[in-house]
Amino acid sequence: MCCNANQRVVKEENDKNKDIPDRGKKRRKSSIRKPKLLGMRQRESVIFNKTENQLEIFENLLNLYNSPKDVINLKNNPEPLIKLGIDSKQFSTILEELYFFVQKSEQLKEAERRIKDRKARKKNGNK
Repeated sequence: MCCNANQRVVKEENDKNKDIPDRGKKRRKSSIRKPKLLGMRQRESVIFNKTENQLEIFENLLNLYNSPKDVINLKNNPEPLIKLGIDSKQFSTILEELYFFVQKSEQLKEAERRIKDRKARKKNGNK
């Protein structure tokens, strides 16, 4: 025998604890961040270096065209961009960034939905 009874009990408890996932690292809702225009600075965005008025225009576009399908339609029909006074040379850049933020927003909604579903399953499972 390699070890006494106390060491064996401790070893068995340690083996059991390996199977239990670390519950201290739960993902909290606050850990999910909404995409913000500040992310544009990190991406060295063309939009970020523009005036406040142009940033406001981009935010409005982001609010109006809030799905990837909307952004694709905007790409095919750029009249709203022309009406807003956006230079045609920047259409592709603006549309790319708009699509990026819309995708991030969609990912956020999906993550929040999964969290709600998980909480609902937990709640129903405990009853």
